[in-house]
Amino acid sequence: MVAANSPGLKDSVSPGKSGLLYQYGNIEELAQQIVRVLSDKPLCQSLSQGALEWANRFTWDDCARRSFAVMEKTFSEWGKHA
Repeated sequence: MVAANSPGLKDSVSPGKSGLLYQYGNIEELAQQIVRVLSDKPLCQSLSQGALEWANRFTWDDCARRSFAVMEKTFSEWGKHA
């Protein structure tokens, strides 16, 4: 529920809904965010629910559909230049 605000990691969190972000490398801010989540039960419950809802948006079928769409577009563009 706490992730660094850096590429890849920040993309897996919906800030304030499924988790909290901290500035990469800022250990004090990381600790503060962890303590915040652990000491605020309503926040923890809200982030937990939000994380489940966020994760349910990502399915294997959707991933496959998006991957094939990118491949089709790439091959189509490649075919125009071949």
